Amino acid sequence: MNQHSKDRRKLFSFAAWLGASFVVSGAVRLIAVGIVGRALGPETFGRLQYATSLYLYFFAFAEFGLVTLGTVRIAREPALARAYGRIIVTALLLMSAASLVVLLCLAPFIAPTESAFLMVYGVGLIVHALSLEWALRGLGRMGAVAVFEVVRSLSYLGAVVLLVSKPDHALRVVFLQVGAAALAAAGLALYYKRVTSPVASGSSVAVEPPDPGFARAAIAAAAPIAAGQIVAIFYGQCDLIALRWLASAAAVGYYAPGVRMLLPLNQLVSLALQAWLPVLASSYSASRERFSALLVELLEGLAWLIIPGGIAGWLMVPWLLELFFGAGYLPGAASFRGLVLAFGVLCIRSPLSMAFLAVSREWHYLGVTSLATVVRTASVMVLVPPLGVEGAALGVLLGELSFFVGSLSFLRVVGSGRLLVAYTGPAVSGCAAVLSLYLIPVEWGSPRWVVAASLYGVGFWGLAWPRFRRLLRLLRAAGG
Repeated sequence: MNQHSKDRRKLFSFAAWLGASFVVSGAVRLIAVGIVGRALGPETFGRLQYATSLYLYFFAFAEFGLVTLGTVRIAREPALARAYGRIIVTALLLMSAASLVVLLCLAPFIAPTESAFLMVYGVGLIVHALSLEWALRGLGRMGAVAVFEVVRSLSYLGAVVLLVSKPDHALRVVFLQVGAAALAAAGLALYYKRVTSPVASGSSVAVEPPDPGFARAAIAAAAPIAAGQIVAIFYGQCDLIALRWLASAAAVGYYAPGVRMLLPLNQLVSLALQAWLPVLASSYSASRERFSALLVELLEGLAWLIIPGGIAGWLMVPWLLELFFGAGYLPGAASFRGLVLAFGVLCIRSPLSMAFLAVSREWHYLGVTSLATVVRTASVMVLVPPLGVEGAALGVLLGELSFFVGSLSFLRVVGSGRLLVAYTGPAVSGCAAVLSLYLIPVEWGSPRWVVAASLYGVGFWGLAWPRFRRLLRLLRAAGG
């Protein structure tokens, strides 16, 4: 087996392990958050979600892109894993301590009724600094990372089932989250120590990196990564925070279930795109025309897959809310449907995010993300006061649309006419399916769904299937 084939098998193995852990832990976390939502009620659940959103900003500053940098360094020089691990953890502890001090000072002002939640979350910053998950990723120990992530999720779910049953237990939920993270961090540390020992590695393990100024250089090198992460978190959390400031905690409680239920799907999309990046990069190196053709095929293929899922999700929103969170959260159904639309746009435009990295336009990507963040934030701030939770969802949708349009404008590798033709088939088939559901009487029951699925299936078989076969050929050509 040549080296290229080995690299491809390793890439598939990494994606498979991480994908499996995301599916299992995502499902477990969804069940846990549903139990918490039912126990706390919309008002208290909204306060807890607001504190979680604020915590993520301090988390981004504490992490400061160092885990990404450390993963790359260890992947390049595994013999120095212990040395890099010690120095990166030291830097993370310093950044986390600084972030914790700022959090403790600001908590009474930015979250007067949620400050206790936020302060306990602050302890989680130190726990995260001590977690060596990133180092094990660098060593290629994806199986261990996946196992400990599942253990963390299951331990949290078990604790929630046993210890959370009423609104007064809200602070207990935060302690359980931090405790589950600490349990996983301890297990990861023990495993990391074992796999990086001289006996396990079969060779002498260096204790100092070759560059004595690595700690200072690491923080400087991680600054662009940190900037992108902070912008991304602001982009993802501004709607929840605006609802708390401009509406109420209950509004956050009605809105948050949609966000939390879509989060595992969002993570799966992100994971899948990481696997596409090498293929897109190699196609761009080979030919700009091949890259453009592959990108159009990916965008169209995703549209064919996402549209039926979006239709089903739209129609199932009330049932999903009642199943996981209870009938008390049904006032958030309209906003959840808006978030489903926004998620559909996110999925369809997602290859463009990887395209920026494939063509080495990272700063352009940061610019588009910043533009979309401004649009999303401004829209949410304007629409929440008159529309409430529905306004927040509409603002998110406008942000995703601006991201899509801005990405196409910056990349300039896909003509608008070419893209319009690519989207015509899935759009027409999807509209036909939706129209049939509205025209056929509800009394028909299951047959109306059969008709809708058949209409979409005809379009898929006639238009999409030949294109999927062509996409596979393009991927084989791009992947070598």
